[in-house]
Amino acid sequence: MENAQPTAAHKLMSVLAGRWRTEGQTVATKDAPAMKIAGTDTYEWLPGEFFMIHHVDVRMGADDAKTLEVIGYDVATNTYLTTFFDNLGNTGSYRATVNQDVWTFQGVADRATLTIRDNTMEAHWERTDDSVHWQDWMHITLTRVH
Repeated sequence: MENAQPTAAHKLMSVLAGRWRTEGQTVATKDAPAMKIAGTDTYEWLPGEFFMIHHVDVRMGADDAKTLEVIGYDVATNTYLTTFFDNLGNTGSYRATVNQDVWTFQGVADRATLTIRDNTMEAHWERTDDSVHWQDWMHITLTRVH
């Protein structure tokens, strides 16, 4: 693969590249109040521009949430694959698809819809305990920092 070049699907990830101010909150449940979310998300290309590195550095309520995620494109399934690792020892993965300006991420117990317009991303997260019933989890707005 000496002369491998990123495909048009790889290049779609360019819309994510940059530093983003992250603001939002979790949705209150009967067991937990809503928590404010604030911090930054940074997306940068790994050299070669086949993979995007995503750093999350936010505060959720009183807790720091730091995550490293790698995002790549899988030609065989025509989906984007992600793997993340966080400061609490959690790891996981998502499959993502793109339809115009909407990215949809699907994990085992959570999923997100990310709508990108100009210099703003709106993220709506849901989670499930049984893979059937989904509930709102958090709403986040990311604004590009120039």
